[in-house]
Order: sequence, then structure tokens, then C-alpha cells
Amino acid sequence: MFSGIFLAHLILILHGLLLLGLTFLVLFFRGILSYMPWIFALGTLFILASGAYLFWRIRKSQRNLRDILSDPSLQGRALEISFLGGLASLRLGNSTGSDSSLLMDHRPHLMLENSPEQNLSRLETLAVMYRDGLLSREEFEQMKTELLDKDKS
Repeated sequence: MFSGIFLAHLILILHGLLLLGLTFLVLFFRGILSYMPWIFALGTLFILASGAYLFWRIRKSQRNLRDILSDPSLQGRALEISFLGGLASLRLGNSTGSDSSLLMDHRPHLMLENSPEQNLSRLETLAVMYRDGLLSREEFEQMKTELLDKDKS
């Protein structure tokens, strides 16, 4: 008899929680609908600010979009810029060959870096290779000089 009363109370409590959950769900979606213009405006502002930041970074590195897209490592490949985990994306260029679909392209995509960071990364790689004995002192100095000369131009 005790278990029957306990089960009846449990069912009543669960029904109350269900009604409370549905009430919060209705209020939540009603709030989203009433604030939809603000949500849209802030999303648009975020996308425009991201574009302005990208433009500023390109101008700061003194390169233009044509120079970036004419990079030999990007030839014959499409460049896709994604925001928010792919929720908003922009695809530049045409892909040639069998990898014309993004879903079918399983090769790793190159990430764009600004030149000083990329050269610093390459210099660190050269230092590690020299430290591990994979490069001689002359090879290390020659490659370092080429990398630093390329950075100046």
C-alpha cells in the first residue's frame, strides 16, 4: 500500500514538473520571438565586425587579397573561410580535379598566417632540426639567411 501511494505522488510530481517545463519552454520561445530583431542585429554586427577585423589584418600585413589568393600553395584549390564552426562560411576560388566538392576533399587545408608568425615558426623548426642534428651548421645558417632575407622583402 505504501508503494502505491508513493508511486501516485511520484506521478503527480512528474506531471507538475512536465507542466513547469512546458511553461518555461513557451516563455523561452516567446522571448526569442519578441527579441528576434535584436538577435538578428547583433548577429549582423558580429559578422560585419569580423569582416572589418579581417580587412584590418590584411592591411596591417601590407598584402592585398589578390596577393594572398595568388600564393602558389593555393593554386588549384578553393579557399574557405568559416565562422562559428562553419555556420557562416565564404568560399573563394575554384577547385580543380576530383576534389571539387568540399565534402569529398579529405586533404588537410592550409591555414593562412601572417608572414612574421609563419617565418618565426619556420625559424623555430630550423632550430629544432639543427639541435637534433638533422642540419649541419652551414645548412642551418644558409636556410636562416634565406628565411630572414625573404622576411625583409
